[in-house]
Formats: sequence, structure tokens, C-alpha cells
Amino acid sequence: MSHIIAIVQARMSSTRLPGKLLMPIGKHPALYHTVKRSEAAGYPVVLAIPYHDWPLVQFAKDHGIPFYQGPLNNVLARYAEAAETFEADIIIRITGDCPFVDPVIIQQVVQHVEDGVPFASNVWPWRTYPQGLDVEAFTIDLLRQAHREATSPYDREHVCPFMHGIASKVECVRQAKDLSYHRWTLDTPADYQFFQTLAAWLSFEPPHPTTAEVLALLEREPELLAINQETAHYPR
Repeated sequence: MSHIIAIVQARMSSTRLPGKLLMPIGKHPALYHTVKRSEAAGYPVVLAIPYHDWPLVQFAKDHGIPFYQGPLNNVLARYAEAAETFEADIIIRITGDCPFVDPVIIQQVVQHVEDGVPFASNVWPWRTYPQGLDVEAFTIDLLRQAHREATSPYDREHVCPFMHGIASKVECVRQAKDLSYHRWTLDTPADYQFFQTLAAWLSFEPPHPTTAEVLALLEREPELLAINQETAHYPR
């Protein structure tokens, strides 16, 4: 049986919203929600933290979350070394700024890799889910190859683009309705306002709110989407 782990990359040095991962949404820091919703998929979760990001190290220790420390900008190395340290066969990549990440989508993406596809995601080459529900999964062999061969700073920082070009097969999980214009990621002050506003409407005790609950609220109150719409197409 494959050993599957979710590695959540996290850093404090966001340029647009420094310290965002420890900013509270409801009663808990944003990263807490990301971790708890990832755990709800049924796989062990490991934090991949840069060297010297001591507030995140303390967060991990306080909440009993395994963690690995590695280079700040060479996130590919951080993933590869963490995966080897925790003896993973299949790795799920999740970013810490996705407090709404959906455990059901995680399971769907992982299933394709368990079935033999080396790389699967719900964001590449097509995105139909809201920004912030991003999930990618890949084999340890593919990660090792990327770690050996990728040389550009872009590929080292963003982990998966190099794999897109070398994977023998890629599977994309899609849904019928395109909701890619929704922005459910935490990267700007407007994004934080969006989550704080939703926290006044919905229970944020993990693993809630579910994707269905968020969508139902936004359908009833469509003006909430406008809170961070100006940043809807920011690169992440």
C-alpha cells in the first residue's frame, strides 16, 4: 500500500500580506483551517517551512503537526526533502493560504495517482474550481526527477510546472460548472476581508464550512464576491 502524505507549504514572508498564515479567521489562524481541512481527507499532513520561520515552527509544535524546514525560495527542494524524510510514495501539494481546501477534492485527485497516473491536479491544464481549492498530487519518482533536473528559479519556487513537462501522463479533475472566477485564497488585504466577512456568516470550526455551504452563501449574497474581485486574477 502506498504511503500518502499531504505537504502544506507555508511561509511568513508574503509580500502582499506578511504573516497572513497566522492571521485569525474566526477563532483560529488561517493555517489551522488549511491543515485541519487537509487532515479531513484522511492523510497525514506535514508542514514544509522555511529555515528561520520560527513563528510557524512554534505553530506546528503547539498543534502537534509534523514539519520539515528547508530553503525559502527553493520550494521544490523543500518538498523533495520533506517527502524523503517522511518516506512518502505519493505526495499531495497544498499551499497554506488555502483555508477552504476541500478534503473531497483532495481524495479525488489522489485517487488518480493511486490508479497509476504520475501527476494529477484540479488546476492544470484546466481550472474549473475556485482559486484556493488547489490540489496537486504526484509520485515520489516524479518529484525526485524534478528535483534532480529542474534548474530555473521559477521551477524551483513553484514546484509543479517542471513536472507538467516530464510526466508521462497528467490527469485533471474538473467539474461541469466553471467557478474559476471565485477567489478563495488568502494573499491580499481584500482576501482577508473576504474571509473575515464569511466568518461572520458561517461556522469556521473545522472542517466547516464545506464547499457547498460557501457556494450556497455566495449564491444568496453575491455581493460578497465583490470584496476581493479586483485581485481575482493575481498570480499566486
